[in-house]
Amino acid sequence: LESVGFEGLAEALNATERSADGLSYNNMVVPGIGRDPKFVGTALGMSAGETSDVVRGANAAFVVHVTDINEPPPLEPADYSRIREQLLNRRRAQVRSQWIAELRESAEIVDNRTIFFQ
Repeated sequence: LESVGFEGLAEALNATERSADGLSYNNMVVPGIGRDPKFVGTALGMSAGETSDVVRGANAAFVVHVTDINEPPPLEPADYSRIREQLLNRRRAQVRSQWIAELRESAEIVDNRTIFFQ
């Protein structure tokens, strides 16, 4: 890596240089690569202009170079309430779903349809 630099690395290894935009912790899928949390985690942990060492990902090895970082806009006070409601609703749905699954497992169901449909 030091001898050829980042720009010459793909050519030296006879590999393809690719660019990935819009990486975030909410989306571990990298365009052209697929799902690779190691790649995304490495990229998101770096500063603009920084180049990683070789990273062994799920499907291949990578050298990551971060060209730019887009910071999200600051949250408005109304956003906090909306996000809080979304998180509460998601948690309520999870609890309800888990409760129903446990209820089904513990229920003793007797099939009496033959009595009524003879």
